[in-house]
Amino acid sequence: MSYSTAVRREIYLSWKPIFSRANNSQIRKRSKIQDIVNDYAPMSHRFWHPNLINILKDLLEGHVFSSDYCAAQAFPDLFHDPKPKADQKTISKPAQLTFREDECDEPTRELMSSLKELYYSGEYSDLTISCGQSRYRVHKALVCPQSDFFIAACGAGFKETREGIVDLPDDDPWAVKMMIHYFYHFEYDTQSIWEFPQNSSEATHASLSEASQMPSSLVLHAKIYALAEKYNICGLKDFALQEFKAAAIEHWATPGFLDAAREAYISTIEADRGLRDVVVTTFHQHSELLNLEETLSVLKESGMLAVV
Repeated sequence: MSYSTAVRREIYLSWKPIFSRANNSQIRKRSKIQDIVNDYAPMSHRFWHPNLINILKDLLEGHVFSSDYCAAQAFPDLFHDPKPKADQKTISKPAQLTFREDECDEPTRELMSSLKELYYSGEYSDLTISCGQSRYRVHKALVCPQSDFFIAACGAGFKETREGIVDLPDDDPWAVKMMIHYFYHFEYDTQSIWEFPQNSSEATHASLSEASQMPSSLVLHAKIYALAEKYNICGLKDFALQEFKAAAIEHWATPGFLDAAREAYISTIEADRGLRDVVVTTFHQHSELLNLEETLSVLKESGMLAVV
Protein backbone atom coordinates (compact mmCIF):
# COMPACT_ATOMS: atom_id res chain seq x y z
CA MET A 1 0.00 0.00 0.00
CA SER A 2 1.28 3.48 -0.86
CA TYR A 3 0.86 6.47 1.41
CA SER A 4 0.64 10.13 0.53
CA THR A 5 3.80 12.20 0.59
CA ALA A 6 2.16 14.55 3.08
CA VAL A 7 1.58 11.74 5.60
CA ARG A 8 5.07 10.30 5.12
CA ARG A 9 6.55 13.78 5.52
CA GLU A 10 4.65 14.45 8.75
CA ILE A 11 5.79 11.12 10.20
CA TYR A 12 9.38 11.70 9.10
CA LEU A 13 9.53 15.13 10.76
CA SER A 14 7.73 14.03 13.90
CA TRP A 15 9.67 10.82 14.55
CA LYS A 16 13.07 11.92 13.23
CA PRO A 17 14.43 12.82 16.71
CA ILE A 18 13.80 9.21 17.79
CA PHE A 19 14.70 7.16 14.71
CA SER A 20 17.71 9.24 13.66
CA ARG A 21 19.60 7.88 16.66
CA ALA A 22 22.27 5.39 15.67
CA ASN A 23 20.79 2.48 17.60
CA ASN A 24 17.32 3.06 16.14
CA SER A 25 18.04 4.02 12.53
CA GLN A 26 19.12 0.48 11.62
CA ILE A 27 15.96 -1.22 12.90
CA ARG A 28 13.83 -2.95 10.25
CA LYS A 29 11.61 -5.42 12.11
CA ARG A 30 8.05 -4.30 12.73
CA SER A 31 8.09 -5.68 16.27
CA LYS A 32 11.16 -3.62 17.18
CA ILE A 33 9.65 -0.50 15.61
CA GLN A 34 6.46 -1.12 17.58
CA ASP A 35 8.46 -1.40 20.81
CA ILE A 36 10.07 2.00 20.23
CA VAL A 37 6.73 3.59 19.35
CA ASN A 38 5.19 2.11 22.50
CA ASP A 39 8.06 3.49 24.59
CA TYR A 40 7.93 7.03 23.28
CA ALA A 41 4.36 7.66 22.17
CA PRO A 42 2.92 7.95 25.71
CA MET A 43 5.50 10.63 26.59
CA SER A 44 5.10 12.66 23.41
CA HIS A 45 2.59 13.97 20.92
CA ARG A 46 4.22 12.76 17.77
CA PHE A 47 2.23 12.42 14.58
CA TRP A 48 0.02 9.33 14.65
CA HIS A 49 -1.42 7.26 11.79
CA PRO A 50 -3.30 3.92 11.72
CA ASN A 51 -0.47 2.47 9.60
CA LEU A 52 2.32 4.22 11.49
CA ILE A 53 4.47 1.08 11.93
CA ASN A 54 4.38 0.19 8.22
CA ILE A 55 5.21 3.75 7.21
CA LEU A 56 8.08 3.96 9.68
CA LYS A 57 9.40 0.63 8.38
CA ASP A 58 9.26 1.98 4.84
CA LEU A 59 11.08 5.17 5.84
CA LEU A 60 13.73 3.21 7.72
CA GLU A 61 14.32 0.95 4.72
CA GLY A 62 14.68 4.09 2.63
CA HIS A 63 17.42 5.34 5.03
CA VAL A 64 15.71 8.72 5.38
CA PHE A 65 16.41 8.89 9.12
CA SER A 66 20.11 8.12 8.77
CA SER A 67 20.91 10.03 5.58
CA ASP A 68 20.01 13.63 4.78
CA TYR A 69 20.62 12.87 1.11
CA CYS A 70 18.01 10.07 1.14
CA ALA A 71 15.65 12.31 3.09
CA ALA A 72 16.13 15.06 0.49
CA GLN A 73 15.29 12.61 -2.30
CA ALA A 74 12.10 11.61 -0.49
CA PHE A 75 11.10 15.10 0.66
CA PRO A 76 12.84 17.65 -1.60
CA ASP A 77 10.70 20.50 -0.31
CA LEU A 78 12.42 20.23 3.07
CA PHE A 79 15.87 20.76 1.59
CA HIS A 80 17.33 23.56 -0.48
CA ASP A 81 19.37 21.26 -2.70
CA PRO A 82 18.79 17.47 -2.62
CA LYS A 83 21.83 16.76 -4.82
CA PRO A 84 25.19 16.52 -3.07
CA LYS A 85 27.92 18.76 -4.41
CA ALA A 86 31.37 17.40 -5.21
CA ASP A 87 33.08 19.77 -2.76
CA GLN A 88 30.37 19.58 -0.12
CA LYS A 89 31.54 18.36 3.28
CA THR A 90 29.36 16.68 5.82
CA ILE A 91 28.74 18.98 8.76
CA SER A 92 27.72 17.29 11.95
CA LYS A 93 25.58 18.89 14.61
CA PRO A 94 27.83 20.75 17.05
CA ALA A 95 28.27 19.28 20.50
CA GLN A 96 26.29 20.86 23.30
CA LEU A 97 28.37 23.42 25.14
CA THR A 98 28.63 24.18 28.82
CA PHE A 99 30.15 27.48 29.92
CA ARG A 100 31.45 28.62 33.27
CA GLU A 101 31.66 32.35 33.04
CA ASP A 102 34.61 32.60 35.45
CA GLU A 103 36.61 30.25 33.19
CA CYS A 104 35.78 31.97 29.89
CA ASP A 105 37.94 34.37 27.94
CA GLU A 106 36.73 37.91 27.29
CA PRO A 107 35.09 37.27 23.87
CA THR A 108 33.18 34.30 25.29
CA ARG A 109 32.02 36.33 28.29
CA GLU A 110 30.79 39.03 25.91
CA LEU A 111 28.89 36.39 23.92
CA MET A 112 27.30 34.94 27.04
CA SER A 113 26.37 38.42 28.20
CA SER A 114 24.65 39.06 24.86
CA LEU A 115 22.71 35.79 25.11
CA LYS A 116 21.56 36.66 28.63
CA GLU A 117 20.44 40.07 27.39
CA LEU A 118 18.36 38.39 24.67
CA TYR A 119 16.91 36.04 27.29
CA TYR A 120 15.84 38.83 29.62
CA SER A 121 14.63 41.27 26.96
CA GLY A 122 13.14 38.99 24.31
CA GLU A 123 14.33 41.52 21.75
CA TYR A 124 14.43 40.32 18.11
CA SER A 125 12.36 37.25 19.04
CA ASP A 126 10.89 35.29 16.13
CA LEU A 127 9.17 32.43 18.00
CA THR A 128 6.94 32.04 21.05
CA ILE A 129 6.93 28.93 23.24
CA SER A 130 3.84 28.56 25.40
CA CYS A 131 3.13 26.25 28.30
CA GLY A 132 0.15 26.70 30.59
CA GLN A 133 -0.20 30.42 31.30
CA SER A 134 3.40 31.16 30.35
CA ARG A 135 4.61 32.61 27.08
CA TYR A 136 8.31 32.88 26.21
CA ARG A 137 9.60 34.98 23.35
CA VAL A 138 12.63 33.10 22.04
CA HIS A 139 14.93 32.99 19.05
CA LYS A 140 14.93 30.17 16.49
CA ALA A 141 18.64 30.63 15.86
CA LEU A 142 19.31 29.60 19.47
CA VAL A 143 16.52 27.11 20.12
CA CYS A 144 16.52 25.04 16.92
CA PRO A 145 20.22 24.07 16.86
CA GLN A 146 19.77 22.61 20.34
CA SER A 147 16.65 20.55 19.63
CA ASP A 148 15.54 18.49 16.63
CA PHE A 149 11.98 18.80 17.89
CA PHE A 150 11.97 22.56 17.41
CA ILE A 151 13.63 22.20 14.02
CA ALA A 152 10.69 20.02 12.97
CA ALA A 153 8.11 22.25 14.67
CA CYS A 154 9.45 25.28 12.81
CA GLY A 155 9.54 23.42 9.48
CA ALA A 156 7.76 24.76 6.43
CA GLY A 157 4.04 24.07 6.26
CA PHE A 158 3.46 23.52 9.97
CA LYS A 159 0.92 25.50 11.96
CA GLU A 160 3.71 26.54 14.32
CA THR A 161 5.56 28.13 11.41
CA ARG A 162 2.52 30.07 10.24
CA GLU A 163 1.55 31.31 13.70
CA GLY A 164 5.03 31.55 15.21
CA ILE A 165 3.90 29.72 18.36
CA VAL A 166 4.90 26.29 19.67
CA ASP A 167 2.51 25.15 22.38
CA LEU A 168 3.61 22.57 24.96
CA PRO A 169 0.30 22.03 26.81
CA ASP A 170 1.14 18.73 28.49
CA ASP A 171 4.59 19.54 29.84
CA ASP A 172 5.45 20.68 33.34
CA PRO A 173 5.54 24.52 33.33
CA TRP A 174 8.44 24.67 35.78
CA ALA A 175 10.52 22.25 33.69
CA VAL A 176 9.75 24.23 30.52
CA LYS A 177 10.84 27.42 32.28
CA MET A 178 14.20 25.82 33.10
CA MET A 179 14.49 24.53 29.52
CA ILE A 180 14.09 28.08 28.21
CA HIS A 181 16.69 29.28 30.70
CA TYR A 182 19.08 26.57 29.51
CA PHE A 183 18.74 27.59 25.85
CA TYR A 184 20.37 30.93 26.68
CA HIS A 185 22.69 30.06 29.57
CA PHE A 186 23.71 26.43 28.80
CA GLU A 187 22.84 25.67 32.42
CA TYR A 188 20.01 26.29 34.83
CA ASP A 189 19.67 26.99 38.54
CA THR A 190 16.43 26.08 40.28
CA GLN A 191 16.76 29.32 42.24
CA SER A 192 16.24 31.22 38.98
CA ILE A 193 12.77 29.73 38.72
CA TRP A 194 11.48 32.82 40.52
CA GLU A 195 12.94 35.14 37.90
CA PHE A 196 10.45 36.50 35.37
CA PRO A 197 12.35 38.02 32.47
CA GLN A 198 10.73 40.44 30.07
CA ASN A 199 10.80 37.73 27.41
CA SER A 200 8.01 35.92 29.29
CA SER A 201 4.37 36.74 29.83
CA GLU A 202 3.05 34.86 32.83
CA ALA A 203 -0.46 35.78 33.84
CA THR A 204 0.01 34.93 37.48
CA HIS A 205 3.77 35.31 37.90
CA ALA A 206 4.04 32.49 40.37
CA SER A 207 0.73 32.97 42.08
CA LEU A 208 0.16 31.09 45.31
CA SER A 209 -1.77 28.40 43.45
CA GLU A 210 1.16 27.84 41.10
CA ALA A 211 3.70 27.96 43.90
CA SER A 212 1.86 25.21 45.72
CA GLN A 213 2.33 22.99 42.67
CA MET A 214 6.04 23.63 42.31
CA PRO A 215 7.97 20.34 42.67
CA SER A 216 10.98 19.87 44.92
CA SER A 217 14.36 20.50 43.34
CA LEU A 218 15.00 16.75 43.03
CA VAL A 219 11.69 16.14 41.30
CA LEU A 220 12.24 19.17 39.10
CA HIS A 221 15.61 17.84 37.94
CA ALA A 222 13.91 14.54 37.05
CA LYS A 223 11.19 16.35 35.11
CA ILE A 224 13.76 18.42 33.24
CA TYR A 225 15.72 15.26 32.38
CA ALA A 226 12.58 13.65 30.92
CA LEU A 227 11.71 16.87 29.05
CA ALA A 228 15.20 17.01 27.56
CA GLU A 229 14.86 13.41 26.39
CA LYS A 230 11.46 14.14 24.88
CA TYR A 231 12.75 17.11 22.87
CA ASN A 232 16.23 15.66 22.25
CA ILE A 233 18.21 18.37 24.03
CA CYS A 234 21.35 16.40 24.83
CA GLY A 235 23.19 19.07 26.79
CA LEU A 236 20.20 19.79 29.00
CA LYS A 237 19.68 16.09 29.67
CA ASP A 238 23.31 15.66 30.76
CA PHE A 239 23.16 18.77 32.92
CA ALA A 240 19.90 17.68 34.60
CA LEU A 241 21.42 14.27 35.37
CA GLN A 242 24.42 15.84 37.08
CA GLU A 243 22.15 18.14 39.08
CA PHE A 244 19.98 15.16 40.05
CA LYS A 245 23.04 13.22 41.23
CA ALA A 246 24.27 16.12 43.35
CA ALA A 247 20.84 16.76 44.84
CA ALA A 248 20.34 13.05 45.65
CA ILE A 249 23.61 13.01 47.61
CA GLU A 250 22.51 16.00 49.65
CA HIS A 251 18.78 15.34 50.03
CA TRP A 252 18.45 11.54 50.08
CA ALA A 253 16.90 11.67 53.57
CA THR A 254 14.08 14.04 52.57
CA PRO A 255 10.58 13.13 51.32
CA GLY A 256 11.56 14.80 48.05
CA PHE A 257 13.92 11.94 47.23
CA LEU A 258 11.12 9.35 47.24
CA ASP A 259 8.99 11.63 45.07
CA ALA A 260 11.95 12.02 42.72
CA ALA A 261 12.54 8.26 42.63
CA ARG A 262 8.93 7.76 41.58
CA GLU A 263 9.23 10.50 38.95
CA ALA A 264 12.46 9.02 37.58
CA TYR A 265 10.79 5.68 36.93
CA ILE A 266 7.45 6.86 35.56
CA SER A 267 8.92 9.50 33.23
CA THR A 268 11.68 7.47 31.54
CA ILE A 269 11.77 4.27 29.54
CA GLU A 270 13.44 1.17 30.97
CA ALA A 271 16.44 1.40 28.64
CA ASP A 272 17.24 4.93 29.84
CA ARG A 273 19.34 4.20 32.92
CA GLY A 274 20.50 7.76 33.77
CA LEU A 275 18.15 8.74 36.60
CA ARG A 276 17.26 5.16 37.44
CA ASP A 277 20.85 4.19 38.23
CA VAL A 278 21.17 7.18 40.55
CA VAL A 279 18.02 6.12 42.40
CA VAL A 280 19.13 2.49 42.75
CA THR A 281 22.62 3.51 43.88
CA THR A 282 21.16 5.84 46.49
CA PHE A 283 18.95 3.08 47.90
CA HIS A 284 21.95 0.76 48.10
CA GLN A 285 24.09 3.37 49.84
CA HIS A 286 21.35 4.25 52.32
CA SER A 287 19.63 0.95 53.00
CA GLU A 288 17.81 2.48 55.98
CA LEU A 289 15.45 4.02 53.43
CA LEU A 290 14.15 0.53 52.69
CA ASN A 291 12.75 0.30 56.19
CA LEU A 292 10.29 3.12 55.56
CA GLU A 293 6.70 2.28 54.66
CA GLU A 294 6.66 5.16 52.18
CA THR A 295 9.66 3.65 50.39
CA LEU A 296 7.93 0.31 49.97
CA SER A 297 4.92 2.05 48.48
CA VAL A 298 7.12 3.90 45.96
CA LEU A 299 9.02 0.71 45.06
CA LYS A 300 5.78 -1.17 44.37
CA GLU A 301 4.23 1.69 42.42
CA SER A 302 7.23 2.21 40.17
CA GLY A 303 8.25 -1.42 39.74
CA MET A 304 11.61 -1.02 41.48
CA LEU A 305 11.28 -3.97 43.83
CA ALA A 306 13.12 -6.21 41.37
CA VAL A 307 16.18 -3.96 41.13
CA VAL A 308 16.61 -2.59 44.68
